[in-house]
Amino acid sequence: MATVTALRSERQAETLGAAIGAYLASIDRPEHRGQHKQYAATLRRFHQALGADADLSGLDGAAVRAWIEETWGGRKPATYNRAIDVFRSAWAYWTAQGWAAQDPTAPMRRRKVAADRSRALARADVEQLLTREDIALRDKTLWRMAYECGRAGHHPPAAPQSPRPAPRSPDPGQRTTRNPVLGVAGRPYPAIITSGPR
Repeated sequence: MATVTALRSERQAETLGAAIGAYLASIDRPEHRGQHKQYAATLRRFHQALGADADLSGLDGAAVRAWIEETWGGRKPATYNRAIDVFRSAWAYWTAQGWAAQDPTAPMRRRKVAADRSRALARADVEQLLTREDIALRDKTLWRMAYECGRAGHHPPAAPQSPRPAPRSPDPGQRTTRNPVLGVAGRPYPAIITSGPR
């Protein structure tokens, strides 16, 4: 009976340096240039701290988490979360390749990022900026549109209300009826104030 044997790839990126290089090559796409640059900078610091020849599968999870906290723990929540995302993405790739057993950053929690409450420039400041003669008209137009859109974002528009139907004009061929309260064609009589009974 024939047996199936799993073949081991000749190229194994088991060291930290080789694993980082393989991961960065997997995300090196023209549409991901900015992401690739940020990820490479983060992983380069990790590579320098632990050494290129470190055994990826033998890294101590507690030591990895401690180094991340020491390096990015004092940064802003968005920066800290971005570092966590880098390592989780890299370890997911390494785990899929069979180079690592588990992600040491799994117990770490992302931090809550405060909402951006910054306000737009005052209208007077914007008008002063848009009256400068050294700025092209096209740029002024784009800036004004961006400013107006930003102001609209801070103040959500009110819910639209259903328009009231216009009063219907009486048909000339139709007999007009009078209502003692509403008058002709549903229009109320003007209020008359008297000093006493007639």
